[in-house]
Amino acid sequence: MKERVTLELPPDLRFLHRAATAGAEAARRAASAVDMQKQDAFVHAVELAVSEVFTNAVKHKRAASPAWRVLIHFGIDAGDLEVIVKDRNPRFGLGSVPLPDVDTLPESGYGLYLVKQVMDTVTVHREADGNVVTMTKTVKSEDAT
Repeated sequence: MKERVTLELPPDLRFLHRAATAGAEAARRAASAVDMQKQDAFVHAVELAVSEVFTNAVKHKRAASPAWRVLIHFGIDAGDLEVIVKDRNPRFGLGSVPLPDVDTLPESGYGLYLVKQVMDTVTVHREADGNVVTMTKTVKSEDAT
């Protein structure tokens, strides 16, 4: 049975550590059956993804929007993790986010690119007044001990 945990945070980078820590703990629970080295890689990947998506939700918030929260839902199962991040920002799609130009070394723009590299699936869709980013990661069967 899938364990579900929801975290509700203000759209403020002062809460980035809390979001990242929650992602790491959810990943640790999902990857508890693999050896420590593989578990660490799984945890770090999820922690990075949650950090990047939370940071984007905060950085792209509407300047004059009413008080709202970033919702982060974790669906934790043995070997599987689903992370859903909901914001109330302007619409965007994965296809509309350009790849970072590594030749010019921009200060930002790597977030979603990195998220797509470390997670198994990443999707974005619009729901009512906000974006929903869904990410999944599975511990591969060859990784299990």
